[in-house]
Parts: sequence; C-alpha cells; structure tokens
Amino acid sequence: MCKFGFLHEPGTEGEAYILFRYLIPHMGEELERLSFPASECYVEEWTEQPTDIVLRADGTRLRVEFELFSSGFRGKHDPEKCDLIVCWKDNWHNNSIKVLELFKIVKEKYSDVILNKETKYKRKKNLCLLMSS
Repeated sequence: MCKFGFLHEPGTEGEAYILFRYLIPHMGEELERLSFPASECYVEEWTEQPTDIVLRADGTRLRVEFELFSSGFRGKHDPEKCDLIVCWKDNWHNNSIKVLELFKIVKEKYSDVILNKETKYKRKKNLCLLMSS
C-alpha cells in the first residue's frame, strides 16, 4: 500500500491539477496515446489566460486547461486556444479537443495513489454528478 498520495478523489479543478503534477513522471505514455510526443514533459508556466498552463512535451508547447469534469470547459473557453483538457472525469465526450482523463489512469495504473474513492466535498460531488448526467 502506498503511504504517500491523496486521501480523497479530486473535488476541485485545483486538486485535479495537483494530481496531474503528482503523476507527471508517468504522463508520457498517456500524452503519446493522444498523439502528443512526450519523451520529455515539463510544466513551463501557469498562465490562466487563455488556458491554465503551458506544458512542454518534447519541445512542443501545449496549452492545457484543467477541469474537474471536461464539461466545465464548454462555454467558458475558446477551443481554438486550447490543445488539451486534463480533467478528473470526462463527461463531455467532445470531438474537437483532446482530453486526458485522470480517473481512468488512476483506476487502471495507480489505484493506490488515492486512499478514499470519493471526494471530500459531498455537496460538490452531488452537484458534479448532476452536471455529468
């Protein structure tokens, strides 16, 4: 059992970002699966405009937006200014922007990273469940 990680599933966009940063040494394969070259991967800067961060993957700048749920992107951001959405759960299933869903990665490969398989924020979890329906 892993003694370092997270007590709860992400319940906010910020917590999804922290989980991504925790897993970044293992993200190369996931980024390559999405057709981004990624033998090297670094966070270049936190920008918040027009997206949250700029990620350098093999020298290529990727504009990345973090969301708790991918549907949080819809209507708030310009798809032309974003290369990748990183989220806890993909509930939008769009065809225009690539999505890296952390939930599937954790479930398949790193299940011991999260001790309790629910969010700490009960109220937000119920709201997010409604949004994903």
